Amino acid sequence: MAITRIHPVKATVQKTIKYICNPSKTNGELLISSYATSPKTAQYDFKYALSKSKGNSDPNLAYHLIQSFAPGEVSYEEAHRIGIELADKLLEGKYSYVIATHVDHNHVHNHICFCAADNIDHNKYHDCTKSYYHIRELNDQLCKEHNLSVITPGPTKAKKYNEWLADKNGTSWKAQLRNDIDELIKKAILKLDNELKITKMKVRVTTGGQKDGMNMNMLMEDKALEVEEIKVEVYDDYTPVTTKYDLIGSIAKDTSLTRKTIIKILLTMHRL
Repeated sequence: MAITRIHPVKATVQKTIKYICNPSKTNGELLISSYATSPKTAQYDFKYALSKSKGNSDPNLAYHLIQSFAPGEVSYEEAHRIGIELADKLLEGKYSYVIATHVDHNHVHNHICFCAADNIDHNKYHDCTKSYYHIRELNDQLCKEHNLSVITPGPTKAKKYNEWLADKNGTSWKAQLRNDIDELIKKAILKLDNELKITKMKVRVTTGGQKDGMNMNMLMEDKALEVEEIKVEVYDDYTPVTTKYDLIGSIAKDTSLTRKTIIKILLTMHRL
């Protein structure tokens, strides 16, 4: 299993390249590869490609793509190969890139720094939601091809590895908040089911026909119909509905939440 995230490089390419190629993180620089450039010349190669680009108003110099694997699921070498495959499939031989595999944490992860402008058509890379979905799809395909687990589709926003792990274990504040909201919804439903009593309906049906010689005055005075039958269904326990039910207050009694907080959560649920 691998998760991905991407962000633009706006200041200096060399600083990013220096970080990802750190010998202490890349097993003595053994886990570094590149395409149409090299770690030593990347800043110059990227600069040349950018000078030819058609999107000069775009301030992005490069993109930093991170691919993180689950602990113990893949070797350093295989992770590096998967990273190269991801870069090749995504960039299609058009963009220069440097890839480095970091092994200084309990989870292996790839850093791919690629130029924001391609070398063929001189177009700028378009980073958007659609392009990130494409990265995720390619990443999942590669995980399947290498017999790695794949994350079940869920929220589409990118996550850091530690955020994903905390979410999985239920220790992140977002996961705890979701659990609190789910519990609040359940309590609201139970309160409605168990405590709110709705009286039965009384139905009255009047049948008849239009009177001969009907005119506007008869209509206005409700005398235009000849009543033939009035049928009324009467329930012995029928009483007018006058009960006022305080759902917010009832929920607040069983939680540590304030009425204001409960209202905000319920309003958010309504918008969803």
